[in-house]
Amino acid sequence: MNQNIEYFRRKILEWSKENIYEFTWRTTKNLWHVMVAEIMLQRTRANVVEKEFIKFTKLYPTPESYLNVENPNTFKNLGLPEREKIIEQIAWTLQKKKILNEKAHFLEIKGVGNYTAAAIRSMHLNMRDTIIDGNVIRVYTRFFGFEKSSRLYTDKGFFNFAEQITPKKNFRRYNFALLDFGREVCSPVPKCLNCPLRRKCYYYQRNFL
Repeated sequence: MNQNIEYFRRKILEWSKENIYEFTWRTTKNLWHVMVAEIMLQRTRANVVEKEFIKFTKLYPTPESYLNVENPNTFKNLGLPEREKIIEQIAWTLQKKKILNEKAHFLEIKGVGNYTAAAIRSMHLNMRDTIIDGNVIRVYTRFFGFEKSSRLYTDKGFFNFAEQITPKKNFRRYNFALLDFGREVCSPVPKCLNCPLRRKCYYYQRNFL
């Protein structure tokens, strides 16, 4: 198993060198915009979010500028307008100049769950954390042969396994790559014949050999 983990980690990082996406929110240092992006990305495709995110950053450079608008209607073109309340809570929290770095700090905000908190910490604050979402679960279950189940979102054993795989140093790039790989290669309809992991992939061996 340890050899497979090392192989998986190495291949994902190699794949990222030429295939990782450079979305606007991945390069910003503005925590306010980073947190808004992660809320926009909840149940919404990244390519759809890009245009609306750029528009938002120009309209609301600070939490204060957002709170000064009576009806920002951020999700007019994205759907799921109930997310506006989460952004409002984020704005109030940041306006209070509260320090946010520990996972528990983010989880205090209603609507911010484990994945969102981990994504903000690991991919934007450069603090090692383990991400678990639908893409990640799909990639791990296919490659390592876990039985796919909705319980994996909260299963402690699965989380510990995912934490073991996450690199100690290149965790930020690894997490970005893992999400992109799950979207572009190990998608719901997988591109197995073009997959760089296929030599040791449980799913590939069961279905193509």
